[in-house]
Amino acid sequence: MAEDKQIQELRQQIMLLQAQGQDAKTHLEGATPYRGIVETDTIYLRTKTADAAQGPWGITFSGNAATCIDCVYMRGPVTLVPTVAALTLALEDAYIAAHIDLADGTAELVEGASIGAVTDAEPLDDDTTYKLLLYHAVKTDGAWAVTMDYRAAAQLGVRL
Repeated sequence: MAEDKQIQELRQQIMLLQAQGQDAKTHLEGATPYRGIVETDTIYLRTKTADAAQGPWGITFSGNAATCIDCVYMRGPVTLVPTVAALTLALEDAYIAAHIDLADGTAELVEGASIGAVTDAEPLDDDTTYKLLLYHAVKTDGAWAVTMDYRAAAQLGVRL
């Protein structure tokens, strides 16, 4: 499988640093994950743990704020891209879901201590909110990590 362009650019940047007599590894020390990429002063490096948060409804953490990126959903043949505000996480062990209002197309992130808290076990008959389970995330030693990515879970849209 061919490497993607970003990894190729990273390799070129590392080779340039080494050609200048610099140790590329020192540029990575203390780097923190951001939008699936470890950001440093000089280079960007994708990490396997951060890659899980890429794609539609990808997630980033900054302090206790969770922000979804590339928010998009399909409503029949129409693709909608709502603006979704960051969620300030109050729990240190949280399930994160997007609540999409099917009446007006808006979306918001919500957190809960269980899957049922963010998705409802039984939707109400007059409920126009689609509850899309996204992640389980845990805060350990001050840093957030996604422990389960639910974005690829089977979605059954039939309600009787």
